[in-house]
Amino acid sequence: GFVTIHVNIEVIELKEANISKLNIDKLNKLGKNKSASKEIVDATGVNDKEFQKTVVERHNWATFHRKDNPYAGNLLEIVKLFKTPNGKGILDKKRISTYEKIIDLKSVIGETFFIKELKLSRDQIIDFIGTCYYSNNFDKLIRKKNFNRIKQILKEQAPNYLSTINQKTIEHE
Repeated sequence: GFVTIHVNIEVIELKEANISKLNIDKLNKLGKNKSASKEIVDATGVNDKEFQKTVVERHNWATFHRKDNPYAGNLLEIVKLFKTPNGKGILDKKRISTYEKIIDLKSVIGETFFIKELKLSRDQIIDFIGTCYYSNNFDKLIRKKNFNRIKQILKEQAPNYLSTINQKTIEHE
């Protein structure tokens, strides 16, 4: 058979429309301005040859070292390579070594502290230290060799971190 469909037509009146003359300058510039994505790429320096070379070197370094350490070359290090708003810092060697500082801090404090006292799994330790590192100015505390304060901050932050991890796990299930 056949199906009969009834359509109700509703007329909607539009208010006045203003029609303006086409601006030739705007028409000539159409397509020549940078898109938002192009501006972002330029601002971050992703297309910079030096940046690309550094990312490849870091990737190769991480691939080699990942045999011994599964966390070598984590995302935190790659993000630090991007340009800052003032255009500086893309290849700042001090910024690239943050991961090594986190590894050193982990070895100074010891895995046992993270596993036994903070109840973190072995694979969460590096991410947890990285999460706390910048927000608590660990660089300054490390220079002053104030490891007791660092441990105190880690103890305070661990419940929040574990709660966030558990919440994300629940959301993904």
